[in-house]
Amino acid sequence: MIANVHDERSDLRLPDFFTEMIQRKWLGDKTKGGFYKKNVGRRPSPAEPGQEDERLALDWKTLEYRPRRKPKFAALDIAKNIEDTGARLRMLLGLEGSPQKADKAGEFLWSSLADLWTYSANRVPEISDSVVEIDRAMRLGFNWELGPFELWDAAGVEATVARMKKEGKPVAANVEKLLAAGKNPGTPTIRNQPPGAPTSTWQAEICNR
Repeated sequence: MIANVHDERSDLRLPDFFTEMIQRKWLGDKTKGGFYKKNVGRRPSPAEPGQEDERLALDWKTLEYRPRRKPKFAALDIAKNIEDTGARLRMLLGLEGSPQKADKAGEFLWSSLADLWTYSANRVPEISDSVVEIDRAMRLGFNWELGPFELWDAAGVEATVARMKKEGKPVAANVEKLLAAGKNPGTPTIRNQPPGAPTSTWQAEICNR
């Protein structure tokens, strides 16, 4: 699969522990183990109720199963109290207010979204001439509250692109052109288009001018 990828995902590499899991045929429930494993308890009886089945988690460092531990992230606890999606997202990404230092949740979210935004933008016009259709497909297909471009608007396109560049992350050429076309007037966003673009539609010809 990796050998057939020829886009911004080309640097995708499976970690060593994943390869070891495949060799051990730890492929999921059908092989009685994968990233998780059922620890089957005794069959209950009136005299001896027994134990409930426990779901163990794989420790990727040791490749041993252990009881699952529920992680706690301070940033997520704070985010629960922020109703506005955009403000909540910007807080988690450290783009608004005081950034959470060394917060794993925020780091994971930023890494995932930065890659998602670049990948999604590069699919225009490959799979669709409109970001609206991509957003709709992701909302309906994956039950997301917001599609990738709606999330990007909520986080702030200019601020996130600036951070991506600062960290050496790739930025889609389409987005560079969109920002350049929309600097004046107003603040450019993915769904609030530059002058001349159809409302709520990012047409391929706009980016190819």
